[in-house]
Parts: sequence; C-alpha cells; structure tokens
Amino acid sequence: MNNPLATLFEQFLKERTYLKNVTPATLRWYRIAFKSYRKAIPDDAAPLPTRATLQEFVIRLRDRGVPPITCNTYVVAMNAFCAWLHEEGHAPGRVKLPKLRVGRLYPEKNPRGPISSGIGPMPNRLRPPDVAR
Repeated sequence: MNNPLATLFEQFLKERTYLKNVTPATLRWYRIAFKSYRKAIPDDAAPLPTRATLQEFVIRLRDRGVPPITCNTYVVAMNAFCAWLHEEGHAPGRVKLPKLRVGRLYPEKNPRGPISSGIGPMPNRLRPPDVAR
C-alpha cells in the first residue's frame, strides 16, 4: 500500500474497529465507498479528499448510473472518513458533502385522505363491538 490516503484509510478502519466497535458490515460499507472513491478520482488529484473531489466523485457515480440513494450511502461513509481525517489532524478543515435530494420511493397511496363511501357514519347496530363510540 504505497498510497498515503489508502494508508490513512486503513488506520481509520482499524480505529473504527477497535475504538468505535463498528460491525464487519459497516467496515465492508466503508471499504466499498472508499474503493468507489479511488476508482472515480485519479491518483494525481488532491492527496486528501476535498469538497471538489467529493463532488466529482458523486458526479462520476451518477454518470455511471448509480442511484441517488446509493450515492448518499457513499457520501455518508466518505463524510465519516473526512471527519476522522480532521479530528486526527491530517486535514486542516472538515469536509462534509450534503446528501443528494431523493424523491419518495413509494408515492402516497391517497394524498387526499380516506375514501368516503358517501353514506355517512356506520349505525351502532352494524358497528363491531370493539369499534363502539
């Protein structure tokens, strides 16, 4: 591992494992996000993630057809790494990219409220006992 950013990332993972007690699934999530970042951003870019490189990362993900929700998971992982870089003194300022706006996955079934039968309230003699007023 001759890349200084990759070395810092491995240190980040080690600290997350032993000091924050994150799960193996979370570590896998961090690795996938970082691997995607390294794939999208050339090696001759800034040595540490910047707002511009993170924005370029998201743009390249979206160009590849990655859904916004998936981009957001990568952004959250990279934001955690950037926060760690700042807290540990490796980066002069904290870089945080906001999540993408995502539309509702499932539209509301009936945005106007419940459908009325138009016949008024149910008479008590027809109402089940547990629904009595």
